[in-house]
Amino acid sequence: MFVGDRTTASTWLWCYTGVNSFKVFMAYKDVFMLPDTDLYHVFERCRQLGALAQVHAENGEVIAQVTYFILAYYLSQVWPVWWCNG
Repeated sequence: MFVGDRTTASTWLWCYTGVNSFKVFMAYKDVFMLPDTDLYHVFERCRQLGALAQVHAENGEVIAQVTYFILAYYLSQVWPVWWCNG
């Protein structure tokens, strides 16, 4: 779901065709994650439409940071030859 000018027309169309719930994400940074202000606008719009807002609630910022550290650690390790050859 995109927040902005396209939201008004598309949400009315979706609700008109029977869609009555919308899912938003707080995870998957730089892919699906909406900032707090956009989440608030989605909630307000769902309230106006009488629709249900579903939230995939994870901390996208923390997940991205932990993923970075895990990858940096494992990529910096020297792995035994037998491990790499399967």
